[in-house]
Amino acid sequence: MDINTTGGRIRLLRKRYHLTQNVLAMRLGVSYSLICSYENGTRNPSPEKLVQLADIFHVTTDYLLCKRSLTSFEDDILVSLKGLTATQQLSVQSVIAEYKKANRGNYQA
Repeated sequence: MDINTTGGRIRLLRKRYHLTQNVLAMRLGVSYSLICSYENGTRNPSPEKLVQLADIFHVTTDYLLCKRSLTSFEDDILVSLKGLTATQQLSVQSVIAEYKKANRGNYQA
C-alpha cells in the first residue's frame, strides 16, 4: 500500500476505521468497485466525494490529496462540532485555545 497516493491514504484510513470497502461505498453512495478503483489508483474521487471522504475520516482534503506530509497527519485531524449547542461549541473552542496557549513553547505549527 503506497500511502503517498490518494488511493493509498483512502485504504489506510478505511482500515484504521475498520470499514470494509462495501461499507465505505454505502456511506459514499457509490459502488464497491469504485472504492476499489480509488484505492488502486485507477480512478480519483470527484471533488464532492473527496469532501465526503474527508468528513468520514475526519481529515482534510489536503491530506487525502497528499498535499500534506504524513508527519502532519495529526495536524489534519478535525473535530466535528455538529450536534453541539452554540455554547458547547464555544466551550470546546476555548479549551483548544487554552491548550495551544499553554503549549506555545512546545507547539510547532
